[in-house]
Amino acid sequence: MSLPEISALLAGTGKDGDWRTAVKGRGTECEAQLARLTAARAYLAHLLDCPSDHPTDQCPYLAQELGHYLATGRVPQPPSIEAR
Repeated sequence: MSLPEISALLAGTGKDGDWRTAVKGRGTECEAQLARLTAARAYLAHLLDCPSDHPTDQCPYLAQELGHYLATGRVPQPPSIEAR
């Protein structure tokens, strides 16, 4: 948490609930980070399981994902490891 968030938390209940807002915001950020880490782990698992000798150059799945990223600026959620 940032210093202002920690300060709001330590200050306790205020009339505007600043500490609850800080905690909710941090929870949302944690969820987003967890989603990014889960996606990264799935991509790494795919790289290890990909039959291509050069998956970053020759893997159609990674090429499709990279094309989507370049077109949208967002990495799509990869399929679960079990689905591949």
